Amino acid sequence: MNNKLYISNKYNNLVEALHDALERASLDLQLPAYLESNRWFGAHTRHLQSARFERWVEVPNSGGACLCVVTAIDASNNLTDYLLYLRPAEPEEEQTEIADGMQFEDARQALLRLLTDDQSLSGFRLDAVAEVVTTPRCEGEGRTLQGEQSNTSVILDESCIMKLYRKLEQGRNPEIELGRYLSNLRFDKTPSLLAFLKLSSSDGYDVDALVLHEYVPNQGDCWSWALQKARLFLENVEQDSEAGAWLDQETETLQGASNIGSTLAEFHSLLARADIEGLQPEQASQQDFDNWVESVQNEANNALEALNRVQYPDESLKNLVAEATSLQPDPPSQLGLKTRIHGDLHLGQLLVGKDRFLIIDLEGEPAKPLFERNSLESPLVDVAGMLRSWNYVAMSLSKQYPEKKTLLSIWENLVSNQFLRSYIDAADSSDTKFLPQDDQSTRQLLDLFKLRKALYELRYELDYRPDWVDIPAVSIKNLLESNLR
Repeated sequence: MNNKLYISNKYNNLVEALHDALERASLDLQLPAYLESNRWFGAHTRHLQSARFERWVEVPNSGGACLCVVTAIDASNNLTDYLLYLRPAEPEEEQTEIADGMQFEDARQALLRLLTDDQSLSGFRLDAVAEVVTTPRCEGEGRTLQGEQSNTSVILDESCIMKLYRKLEQGRNPEIELGRYLSNLRFDKTPSLLAFLKLSSSDGYDVDALVLHEYVPNQGDCWSWALQKARLFLENVEQDSEAGAWLDQETETLQGASNIGSTLAEFHSLLARADIEGLQPEQASQQDFDNWVESVQNEANNALEALNRVQYPDESLKNLVAEATSLQPDPPSQLGLKTRIHGDLHLGQLLVGKDRFLIIDLEGEPAKPLFERNSLESPLVDVAGMLRSWNYVAMSLSKQYPEKKTLLSIWENLVSNQFLRSYIDAADSSDTKFLPQDDQSTRQLLDLFKLRKALYELRYELDYRPDWVDIPAVSIKNLLESNLR
């Protein structure tokens, strides 16, 4: 199947082709295969029955590139909008390939100028309006960031990073809303928001399309850092009894975990005292707790459906997940505040900077609808995500070194406990008290949110990495057999 887009050479540019109904119909027929071939396409477990170009605007001095909103329709008739930045490549004998504009330097620089010059553009059923938050200084060439899945990012001049959102939803992206708030506070543990681009139309269409952040030089993400530290631990520790003493002597691992914990607490503390519309915190209620329990039950139902779909052989796991579909844990005596949170926090969402750790990608879990990502949640949801991430480090390495599984479990406990102690100590020292003020309530909520995350992970691994299913499965069993029954 051809997964490229082509237009006839009789057209001078892409806009001209899109305005021809017959040529646009031809492009529409090519769209499903093109969309499904991209890493950022968010529906790899289902196939598209059709797709169509809905809106577009040409970007000046870009080599003919256009920002195009396309609507994809899957077999269940679900409609999803995606943003394409398309630019004609070199003409062939009778046709011209229309390729991803983020791969062309002139097209990338044109987007950068659009952002940094506060420009506005008008096209077919689409207006593009840029807003500068902090005057950016980006002048050099760009390079596409490898490995990203949900969006497409380009690093420019090693000083700015420009992200093109691929899946579009009406409303404000939390990365822009939270980024503006934190940048105004000069919080230096998230990259500063520099500018962003909105796409809108007179028919009420209104989405965030593009964002420009400060690029902070770094040594990679904390997932890679944690793997490196865990491997170093395995190289130097042979006996279980040596683990604590070696980590105390090595210092960097525990100090790093401690700094990550205090960084997250500072991030949550700032969000807990936000006083602007859409960000103000609220006291969590019994209804909120009931909603959290219901969300765990829903994740359990989804996970059970996935287990049955792939005919997973472990009946004991199926039975435990089935039990979680009607989970009714005792409510904690305290619930703390609901605030805006990161929403998709794990070790891969933190960078190792020169003198600090940085929290990145504040857009939340891309698979969730925008209204959920913009809602208030317990800050402990982020903490639970980090605890699950430490577990993934240890469990993924135990696949490579099965004889070291016990040692890795000890490493996980020591490091994650250091992270958690540092987080709670820093949160308790904050002027704004956003956590439950008793340890038992905090532990109960953490267990609930860890279970919800592990159930989500189980479904993800069944779809994408079947060899890793045992990682969330072990945690689900431990949580349900001990703490949450």
